[in-house]
Amino acid sequence: MKIRLIFSLQIVFALTSFTLLGQTPDWAVEPTAYNNSMVITAVLNINTIESRDTADIVAAFIGNEVRGVAKPVTYLESKDRYVAQIIIYSNEVNEEITFRLYCKNDDVISSSVISPIVFQADGILGSFSDPVIIKDNNQPTDLALTDSVVQENQPEGLFVGKFSTVDDDATDTFTYELLAGEGDKDNSLFDINNDTLYVLQTFNFETDTAYSIRVKSTDSKGGSIEKAFQIYVDNINDLPTDIFISNQQIAENNEVGEFVAILSTDDQDVADIHTYTLVDGVVENSLFEISGDSLFAAQSLNFETKSSYTIKIQTDDGRGGTFTKEFTIQVLDANDKPEIKDRTFSINENTSSGTEIGTFTSFDQDPGTEFTYSIIEISADSGAFALSTDGILTVDNNALLDYEVTTDYTLLVEVSDNGNPALTDTALVTINIIDIIEKEFAYNNVITPNGDGYNDVLFIHNLDLYEEYTLSIFDSRGIEVYSTSDYDNSWGGSDLQAGTYYLHFSASNTPFVYKEILTIIK
Repeated sequence: MKIRLIFSLQIVFALTSFTLLGQTPDWAVEPTAYNNSMVITAVLNINTIESRDTADIVAAFIGNEVRGVAKPVTYLESKDRYVAQIIIYSNEVNEEITFRLYCKNDDVISSSVISPIVFQADGILGSFSDPVIIKDNNQPTDLALTDSVVQENQPEGLFVGKFSTVDDDATDTFTYELLAGEGDKDNSLFDINNDTLYVLQTFNFETDTAYSIRVKSTDSKGGSIEKAFQIYVDNINDLPTDIFISNQQIAENNEVGEFVAILSTDDQDVADIHTYTLVDGVVENSLFEISGDSLFAAQSLNFETKSSYTIKIQTDDGRGGTFTKEFTIQVLDANDKPEIKDRTFSINENTSSGTEIGTFTSFDQDPGTEFTYSIIEISADSGAFALSTDGILTVDNNALLDYEVTTDYTLLVEVSDNGNPALTDTALVTINIIDIIEKEFAYNNVITPNGDGYNDVLFIHNLDLYEEYTLSIFDSRGIEVYSTSDYDNSWGGSDLQAGTYYLHFSASNTPFVYKEILTIIK
């Protein structure tokens, strides 16, 4: 009969051990069917919360048989907790005891997750001061992220890493969320989708190198763990984004090698050292050169030739990042120096005052330039000439140009432009005096043929001016003593006696017939 009762109870227990939701479990045990018992003093922990509901139930199982049932009906005021005392029955020792919990509020049955307890006859486990905790869920013990480093300058939505949770409950699933609390300063910059962390904006290492978030992992039974994470920004090479030039103007007529501007680069990597080069293949780059971070003119530039030049410059950060930009260098119009050439003029002797000798012209690259001329005296008697401010050279008033006195004059003429500041140039001017046939016969009227080099011969000035001439010398009696039509200024009258003679000279190109006195002294 006892055997039949135990068998009946086993069937009942087996049928009731998996009570469906929405039904209070019909857990029961017949103590008389067993020879041995043990007592466990415990508190119930359902869905990670310690039970304070005396309607909650804990059942002890050996296999699929209920061997003990209890409720947390004992209130310990000193501990402010509710304790259940479970009497467990068995005919064998060392059998493994497992537990199931019923939550009255949720009307849900769940299995305990604690390790099986070994049955001991007359055994006592737990006490009011140190009860056994029977729970249906292990709390997560740690929270991890596969990667906590993101590269800077990446787009929104960048994958950071995946979360995982350490939990003794191997079958638990987890949900993750950003949580307010210590370390949540940058939660708004991130998003979690399932178990994956993403960024909501582009990060910049130069702005901030690390961000702090707080994350909560909750298992399927409400157990959770919270943890703060540091997300670090990886500093990659930022490409240069712009080139700046301190000046884009240069005055024309500059010196070769003249400084133009300082170059600088916009680069978030402030420690980068940049190298500047003029890009190959750009024709006008040849007019400039770069040394270090400075731009120089490689040639003298002329506004009238070209007023602006386009150059292309590249900056290199030394780590593979480059940026290229075009610049226009404006050539400023400056006053160009006027140019005047050396000149040679000729004018007849005895020309009257005020006679125009010639007109000066000058060149200046600046269109519309007005010139002013003046004389800088060099040779003696250069004051015999006048130069108007507009460049007309004339014989000065009261000047006497005499070939027999001066055959040529040298002047330095200065031209000045009307620029600001005014610039000047000078020209060396030679004025040749042309010998002409004069009314007065030019000769030495005394001959001293003594070989001392002075007046040894008859010297007729400007002899080459006369055409088809005849020279005759007569003595005081009118007898011709010398005659020639090809005189070479070599006759000295050495065969004649000292005395007074008469010179007769005529030419086909002059209306004058010269009759002069000639004295020979010995």
